Amino acid sequence: MKILSNIQQDALFDCDKLINTTHPVGSIHTPRSFEIDCNFQGMQVTLHTNDNISIQLNGPRTFKQTTTQYMFLNIPEWGNYGHCLHDVIPKLMWYDLNAKEDVIYTRSSELLQSLISLFKLKFDKIVFLNNSVTIDTGHVVIETHPVYHARDKKKIQLLKQVVDDLNNTPTTNQRKFIYCTRNHCGDVKHGRKMTPDNESQIVTMLQAFCEVHDKEFVLYTGQENGKTMSHENQMRLFNQAEYVVGPHGSAMANVIYMNPINRPKVCEFSSGTEVQVHGGVFNKHYNMLYGYLFEEMYDYYLIPFTKDSTQQVTSIDINNLKTFLEIIS
Repeated sequence: MKILSNIQQDALFDCDKLINTTHPVGSIHTPRSFEIDCNFQGMQVTLHTNDNISIQLNGPRTFKQTTTQYMFLNIPEWGNYGHCLHDVIPKLMWYDLNAKEDVIYTRSSELLQSLISLFKLKFDKIVFLNNSVTIDTGHVVIETHPVYHARDKKKIQLLKQVVDDLNNTPTTNQRKFIYCTRNHCGDVKHGRKMTPDNESQIVTMLQAFCEVHDKEFVLYTGQENGKTMSHENQMRLFNQAEYVVGPHGSAMANVIYMNPINRPKVCEFSSGTEVQVHGGVFNKHYNMLYGYLFEEMYDYYLIPFTKDSTQQVTSIDINNLKTFLEIIS
């Protein structure tokens, strides 16, 4: 991974020191007599001294389980597209393969189930809770995962391998140059839109590059026919991409679908040393969120937002983008 910036403090920033930054998973192992109440992503988890666990959900049904080893896996943001890709699904895959517990309870969402279906995933231990459940406890673990933490590359590799296996059929066009805009999409919820003049410069520059180098320019809004693009079509589109450029946001999470055979190039606009509009200094981008796996498979570049950028409106130094285009020419 390389930072492209005319500001010396940015250019000399040591990204390697961020790799081991971590916020630990919180685990609770229950003895025979134990009581605790905690909020579990909308569920109330109660461990009583009578050695029962009750999970209160919206729904009248109660299920009895008799297996002696249980885990309640509390992974935040299971309804967020990007987090499902780089947090939820890789962890579910890893725990299903490696956890010593017999049954692993967790929450789900329509979005998460759509992605699981897309990837054709089958789980042996994972149970998605949609109703109340009462179990007789033997050994119980409740794990609460923080939103901000260092991602485990080994877990990300599990999903990346599935993605690459699904997309191993050659496609007709592997020369797409995708720009992920946040300015023309109704799905954008967290600001960080580029200033109109700055984005116009970016698009014009990228289109000119594509004309010279025989690439197909795609202005990606995340939508098709006025609705959010299907997960299948997002995967297919980004699998055909040789280049992806854009500001940090869930659209950029789609770089997981890029085909390593195409020698992908990614350029993400991120917080730098001068201003942090999201996260800290160069510590929130999709190379990091995917456990720094992509710097081994792609050429990954970061361009910092300019000093006058805010959480709502951002811009980049267009000369830094020009440097990126010169490198990949």
